[in-house]
Amino acid sequence: MRGDEFFRKILRKQGVEYVFGIPGREAQAIRLWGDGLRWILVRNEFSAAIAAEVFARLKGRPQVAFSTFGPGATNLTTGVASAFMDRSPLLAVSAQVERKDCLYGLTHQCLDQVSLMRPLVKFAAQPRRAMDILPAVEQAMAAALAEPRGASYLSIPIDVFSSAIPTGRARRLISAMRPARSPAASPPGATAMERVFSAIANSRQPIIVAGNEIIRSGACKELAAFCEKFNIPVLQSLAAKGVLPEAHPLNFGPVNRYLDGLLGVRAVAGVFQPADLVILAGHDLAEDVRPELWASCRVLRLGLGPNPAPRYLKTDFEAVGGLRQILSRLLSPRYRCPPKPPHPFLKILRATRRKAAQGKHGPRSRLFPCRIVYAIRQALGPEGIFVSDVGLHKQYAGLFSETVMPNTFLCSNGLGTFGFGLAASIGAQLARPNRRVIALVGDGGFHSSSQDLETLARYGLPVVIVVLSDSAFGLIKHYRLRGGWPGGRELEFSRVDFPKLAEANGCRGLKVENIAGFPAALKRALDSRRPALIEVPVSYRHHF
Repeated sequence: MRGDEFFRKILRKQGVEYVFGIPGREAQAIRLWGDGLRWILVRNEFSAAIAAEVFARLKGRPQVAFSTFGPGATNLTTGVASAFMDRSPLLAVSAQVERKDCLYGLTHQCLDQVSLMRPLVKFAAQPRRAMDILPAVEQAMAAALAEPRGASYLSIPIDVFSSAIPTGRARRLISAMRPARSPAASPPGATAMERVFSAIANSRQPIIVAGNEIIRSGACKELAAFCEKFNIPVLQSLAAKGVLPEAHPLNFGPVNRYLDGLLGVRAVAGVFQPADLVILAGHDLAEDVRPELWASCRVLRLGLGPNPAPRYLKTDFEAVGGLRQILSRLLSPRYRCPPKPPHPFLKILRATRRKAAQGKHGPRSRLFPCRIVYAIRQALGPEGIFVSDVGLHKQYAGLFSETVMPNTFLCSNGLGTFGFGLAASIGAQLARPNRRVIALVGDGGFHSSSQDLETLARYGLPVVIVVLSDSAFGLIKHYRLRGGWPGGRELEFSRVDFPKLAEANGCRGLKVENIAGFPAALKRALDSRRPALIEVPVSYRHHF
């Protein structure tokens, strides 16, 4: 059995369904499809990693992003870093030049790829023999699935892929191998649970800050029961949207440092100032809900692992273990105290956010993006998947789209990966083929990776891309002008005819000039069941 066949069979046994990527010279010696693996050819290695990590985020099993050596590996790095910071399990694999030519930085296209990737991954290795592939994959998969989840990386020389190993031995090794699993979460200690309950019972106005760990732990139902038992309101990061339905009366919705500016009210202070205890439930610093928001409060942290940055994230109490187990124990009749009084700002913020989401609060110019976001969520329904790229529009989408279920709003909230939207929608549609997928993108981020429109068309993926076009890097203009710098024309660029770009790549292209025509255009695009793009001119002048 050749090394590449051995590798394919190992991946399939480990639960890999798809390999996303672009091969190079190694294609003369190896094959990366077959044996139950499906190959998705993309137009850039960055897209391979993003599509693979989003597929894995939704399905819970690492998928493979593949590149050739040298520049292929360097193109892969941003997508790998995105999986690392967004806590998605990913196995990134690059070919490497033949072992006899492997002189880093000296021979043609030969880089030390393991050292290049090591700061961005949880495990990195370069197998020296075909027999070494199996233990390397086992370690890589186990590391990717261990919390916090992330990327692993293998660099495999061409001649390792093409070398032969005894077929009988290879089959026995594969048969004996067990697919990697996420380690079982340990139960919290009894003393820790008593301290947790004591902190809650003695608090006057607690609030919960929920992170994506709750979703990854499958603890959404337990969180809902916990907040209802004690009458504690919940806010979440953008990565944790859907942890509680946003229509739930105890859900503040997502809160971050952009909320005040978009709503035109002091929402963050209204949420945190009355609180005396902040309960961090699966909170992750990478999700950008920062400790300075609750600087005057006591902090109770519930997490799968110990506090990774105690000098930065100061806590007064902590319980480490499975989040479902921690929350389930708190539901026991043993832990009983009077429900907490209603939070004074909860109904105010919920009503203000609801009006903003429907375009009924504040100046019409300010809320134009909100009306786009509202129309998208209405068209998707509760189970459809709303993907957002990175830019000023991400804050509108994340803060004002009403999410009912976990993993139906997807963004890059850890790394904030520019150009995420199109590739992420490829991964989402492949992972959930029976659901509608709409990606909201800005013209800046989208055109940085727009070449994969052709990938949508080639595989017939019925994703709808909504491009908000303002011919500028709007979020960067926002930052610059907040810093007191005038102008911003150096961040503006020429107009692109995006419907023509879509049609040139085999997708349907549409353009609407005002919000009145957008819902009908969106319905036409979705009903066509083919890839489509809708361009919507937008202005963010109210920010400047």
